[in-house]
Amino acid sequence: MDTYRTEEEQVEAIKHWWKENGTSTLLTIAVAVGGFFGYQYYTDTNQANAEQASAVYQQLLELNSQLSQQSDEAQLATAHHLAGELKDNFSSSTYAQFAALINARLYVKSDDLVKAEAELRWVLAQQPDQELVSVTELRLARVLDANGDSDKAMALIEQGRDGGFQVGFNELKGDILKAQGDLAAARVAYQQAADGAAEFGIQASPLLALKLQNLPAAAEE
Repeated sequence: MDTYRTEEEQVEAIKHWWKENGTSTLLTIAVAVGGFFGYQYYTDTNQANAEQASAVYQQLLELNSQLSQQSDEAQLATAHHLAGELKDNFSSSTYAQFAALINARLYVKSDDLVKAEAELRWVLAQQPDQELVSVTELRLARVLDANGDSDKAMALIEQGRDGGFQVGFNELKGDILKAQGDLAAARVAYQQAADGAAEFGIQASPLLALKLQNLPAAAEE
């Protein structure tokens, strides 16, 4: 502004600049301010949603703990409702995925394997992290086998997992093979499970050693 000789010239220059640039400047400011408040609203909303989901999940955990000790139809119905609420309203959250896992366990306990399978497949459809995928697929394989679909269970088992995740699958493979009468293959699967647990420092199933011990000797097969 020092290049202008008089205050009048400065005022005229400002008027001219504002006429040429004022609208775009206001728009830029409006966008910037709107973006800030929009981001703040987004952050606050996400925080509120996370807190609400956490509260519902905590209620579900408490009910699940109570149902593990004693069956109660009213509590069971409430647990299913809370899990459904998390899935419907917070489907993208980890809370919803774990709620579906709890729901599946409750359905297994009620001997409703079809609904248990549906819950586990819902979890997989959310594309969770790889660890949760392995946990869910193992539970799904158990449900499929319990429901008489050992072929689909074996298909899941044979996909293979990294590290110690395959331990539980190998044990289940041994269970299926033993039930089918293939005791030699069952022994191999059980031994793979035991070896994997030792290699990766995983606590093996308490029954795994008994399963190996109770298999007939090779000569008796």
